[in-house]
Amino acid sequence: MRNRAKRLLSLGLALALTTLTPGVTAAEDTANADRILGDVNGDGLVDIDDALHLFQHSILPDLYTVDYPGTLDHTGDGYVDIDDALYLFQYSMLPELYPIEWGEAGVTDKFIMFEPKDVFDAEEMSLTFNSTRLCASARDAKGEGNDVSYSAWMATYNQRLNDCYGIYYNLAAHKLLMSVAFYDEDGEYISGVGTDAMTGYATSVTGFVVCPENAAKVRFLGFNGTSVIPAFNHSTVMLFDSEESFNAAKAMYEFDGLKIACLGDSLTEGDYGPLTSYGGRRFENYPYYLSRLTGAEVTNYGRCGASSSSYLAEHFAKGDVDVSDSDVILLMLGTNKGLASGSGYYADYCTIVDRILAEKKPGAKLILITPPSATTDPTKINYGYMDNVLSANEAVRAIAASRGLDCIDALKKSPIKPQTEHLYQDFDGLHMNADGYAAFARFIAIELDKILSE
Repeated sequence: MRNRAKRLLSLGLALALTTLTPGVTAAEDTANADRILGDVNGDGLVDIDDALHLFQHSILPDLYTVDYPGTLDHTGDGYVDIDDALYLFQYSMLPELYPIEWGEAGVTDKFIMFEPKDVFDAEEMSLTFNSTRLCASARDAKGEGNDVSYSAWMATYNQRLNDCYGIYYNLAAHKLLMSVAFYDEDGEYISGVGTDAMTGYATSVTGFVVCPENAAKVRFLGFNGTSVIPAFNHSTVMLFDSEESFNAAKAMYEFDGLKIACLGDSLTEGDYGPLTSYGGRRFENYPYYLSRLTGAEVTNYGRCGASSSSYLAEHFAKGDVDVSDSDVILLMLGTNKGLASGSGYYADYCTIVDRILAEKKPGAKLILITPPSATTDPTKINYGYMDNVLSANEAVRAIAASRGLDCIDALKKSPIKPQTEHLYQDFDGLHMNADGYAAFARFIAIELDKILSE
């Protein structure tokens, strides 16, 4: 995977080779003509060191051929310097600055969105969702494995597994339904894959599963869409005929086997804003992209409109959130109502944190995330949340420090900020678009990788 990424040569860096570095003569530059395109420092790799070299020798600014909204001081330290080059590379914002095709490089090559059919040694299954016969999960009143039907949800007819060893799946999910359901030769239910996510819509499951012994048939779940929630158009199933090819595919992901629970508000659940043209919740939320990027089993416990107090009273305290089997718990609240010191919202946030610490399994890691920036443009529909974000940022960092917890400062470090408002929904200024949720997921993946590597 990483080698594949390094072969994606950067045209942007290649352009830098046509600009002479200060102190390098034309003869010396000609002597380097056989160097790998993009390998500015000549170490055989196209990576973060090349970004450092470019910035140190004032080549990178010459590549900015488009006007970029806002400041180039991305780290907010008052200087446009090497730290900004590092920031751009780490959080994949460089492509936004260039009117050219930009290859993956350096620290970002761990988390690349790729299509499984392009890299897996497996057979892609053709999926047609035309059956109303759905498989119930344990949460449904009929009990796991029984047949049910729900509006807008369809399934494939039973597909034969033949000699299939295991399956990769990327499917729509519903808390009352199984996204993958295995049956024996007689059509008796054996087991399946579902979700514990609170939402009944706009969530998904991505991962690998070994076919159970005696499984002869399988059925997959699809979502055809409603007037406000578009259909899930990313359904993918890959069939592996051997344990070797199955394990090789799993090994392409950094966090394969890791279970991550994402707790939060609309920025976690995946709200696309109040405009009818965007339709509220969608499947392309940050937990979805986090799973696609890392291979982790990610459960979306986001709830639109939730403050810390409503999340505690209406969801967490009622048992809708189960983190007992999670390896990593990501908590991001505070955009709604803020977390002002001494307020009930602050106290309820602390209660959620302490409940998670008490309920998580030994060795599991709770990571607090400060909310990302909200718009400061009064013409946007969701103008007015920035004060909440600022109070939450201060509170979350203080609470994390007081309990010895890791904290991801999304306000300061994430790519979601005033100078990147193209990552928000148009006219919204708070909820992200698909590019925004993907960029935020990549940011979280990189920060999580740092934390788990310590």
